Amino acid sequence: MSLGRRALVQSTLLAPLSVIGRNVRAAEVVRIGQTVALSGNFGEMGGMYTQGIKAAFDHANRGRQARQIELITLDDKLDGPAALTNAKRLVEQEKVAAIIGVAGTGVAKAVMPYCEEKRVPLFALTGDDSVRKIKQEFTFFSCASYGDEVRNMVRHGATISHKSVFVVHTDVPAGASWVDSARLSAQDNKLEFKGSIAAAPDGSNADAVLKAFLDSRASFLVMVYAGAGVKVLLERLHQAHVFPGSIYLLSQGATPGLVDSVRSSASGLIVSQVVPNPFSTLSPLARDYDTAIAASAVPKNYMTYQGFLLGRAFADALGRTKGAATAAAVADALQETPLAYGDYKLDYRGGKRLGTSFTDISMLTRDGRFIS
Repeated sequence: MSLGRRALVQSTLLAPLSVIGRNVRAAEVVRIGQTVALSGNFGEMGGMYTQGIKAAFDHANRGRQARQIELITLDDKLDGPAALTNAKRLVEQEKVAAIIGVAGTGVAKAVMPYCEEKRVPLFALTGDDSVRKIKQEFTFFSCASYGDEVRNMVRHGATISHKSVFVVHTDVPAGASWVDSARLSAQDNKLEFKGSIAAAPDGSNADAVLKAFLDSRASFLVMVYAGAGVKVLLERLHQAHVFPGSIYLLSQGATPGLVDSVRSSASGLIVSQVVPNPFSTLSPLARDYDTAIAASAVPKNYMTYQGFLLGRAFADALGRTKGAATAAAVADALQETPLAYGDYKLDYRGGKRLGTSFTDISMLTRDGRFIS
């Protein structure tokens, strides 16, 4: 059995409920599709998002008898053409009402035009600013952009009396826009911008990246960087005795596997976040998350929480639909009123597609938790 087929089988819920009595109707099953990396360098991240989404759907299903949500997930390995093939299968064969939890710039760019053509709502987790500039009617972004995160990190550095900043970014074309965001934010916050360097996704030029940062003599480092290379570079920074509290990392870079492997040497590392702290005991939504992940045996971390928030918002939007949950009905429900959860809100009214710009700052502790 192929990996894609296994993912399909593993993430599919039970078939429609049987008719129990003459006056009891079978539950309506709403099929929702997902194409995401479940293998490769970004497989951990994609898997965490998926677990969170599915926990939210399972939680919603336990509370609803008349309508059940079925998640069908296919592996795209963060490859655009594979993602497009998956999207076509999900829409044309699996008959999904929407595609949810798409991550990755190349994946989003490949899938967005198809969903637009088919008028199928697409919920994208990607944070790349360039994708957001493409005018689309049926793509709904559910997290802050990388530019929002960069500005957040630079601004925070200024508030704790840093004087200058250097930027490391993943070696992709979009990297130039992230550097521009950092440069403008440094100017706004009266910081000296000390330069930037592109880092290979696999960390193969980590020594050159480290040298460029040290030579710049910047007081803090912003890493708009994700993937296997993050661990390599953090190890080099540790060996060079760079204080973790002067290192800022993009939300997608701080995967649970990375955190577990570096926490003893990177205690104090500052990480930008695009959802509220899942470890909060004050948030009613975080308590719902705790209940959902306990029932589904899902690990507690920022990435499963981001997936849960997306799944919860989507389930709540489905609850607004009148009649059958068609693609058109789902799109209308998303734009009806904001989906608000305390400090976190998705607002698609009036044609808006950038649902939120929420960002937060957290710090890694030695035991692997985050405080914010």
